[in-house]
Amino acid sequence: MPKLTSMPKPHVSVIIPAYNEEGVLQRNVEEIISTLSAAPWSWEIILVNDGSSDNTGKVMELLSRKYKQIRAFHHPFNRGRGAAMRTGFDNAGGDIIVTLDADLSYSPRHVTALVAAIEKSNADIVQGSPYMKGGRAVNVPFFRLFLSRMGNKILTLSFGHDLTVVTGILRAYRRHVLDSLNLKSEGKDIHLEIMSKALDLGFKVKEIPAVLRWRKVKKNGKPARKSKFKLARLLSEHLAFTFSETPFLLLGSVGLLFVLAGLLLGFYIIYLWLHATLDPTRPIVYLMVLLLLSGIQGLMFAFLASQNRSQRRELIIIQSQLRNLDKKLKK
Repeated sequence: MPKLTSMPKPHVSVIIPAYNEEGVLQRNVEEIISTLSAAPWSWEIILVNDGSSDNTGKVMELLSRKYKQIRAFHHPFNRGRGAAMRTGFDNAGGDIIVTLDADLSYSPRHVTALVAAIEKSNADIVQGSPYMKGGRAVNVPFFRLFLSRMGNKILTLSFGHDLTVVTGILRAYRRHVLDSLNLKSEGKDIHLEIMSKALDLGFKVKEIPAVLRWRKVKKNGKPARKSKFKLARLLSEHLAFTFSETPFLLLGSVGLLFVLAGLLLGFYIIYLWLHATLDPTRPIVYLMVLLLLSGIQGLMFAFLASQNRSQRRELIIIQSQLRNLDKKLKK
């Protein structure tokens, strides 16, 4: 495996996780190289083979022998995008680290745009968004695009920041950001974990327009879709994340709704009683009590969950401080 010391320290590291991309990997990487070769800064490409069952690993090794700026790393089995990205982060040598899909759903030109944006601003993270003004999605199946847009809208509300996308891979990070984060995610939820922890630590995030172009095409020319199982799993992960980020908004809203329903029912019972039309055989009083108790319990759970979220935020800050201290002691 090539060592970073065999070449000067790069300014930009481009991390590309890949799983079973044998058919397109060489062509796409060489397209990236063609773009980066015109850049005014030094660069490297980190390829991470996430336990592919095809010849992706062999293609990576061929590329790493052909180009001195490429290094390849391999997982013995498929661990997920998050694990692959963390392997890339751990081995990247650049001051700016860019993450990109192996299938080039985003053009390599976005890499230079991200680097230019992060260098010209005081942002710690710059991400490309197809959902902001100036961005667009091309050849993406309508249903998938709809779910992605809606999912990102809900997730961005939970973050409480003016962002249009939080699930995308197309990002540029200053090195100190990733050095400060204690990342655990194995799958695609790593994008959410990074953004959540980065915002908790006060890092600044900037967005630039990007073009998402669906490149995975079947023989019949129709865009390839994810399986319903994978899509359902991804949606459930995003819903769980939304709940963990804004527990009071979700639990509190439900609890408040139940309390209001119970109070309205209570006023209705009083109205019936005052007009001597209350039927003692109807379980309406029991329903009122049930609604009020459920609502109060929901509000209590919401308060406890919010306290837990606050403690988790403090823990993230402490973990970041410990990581930075550990790195200083090792120097």
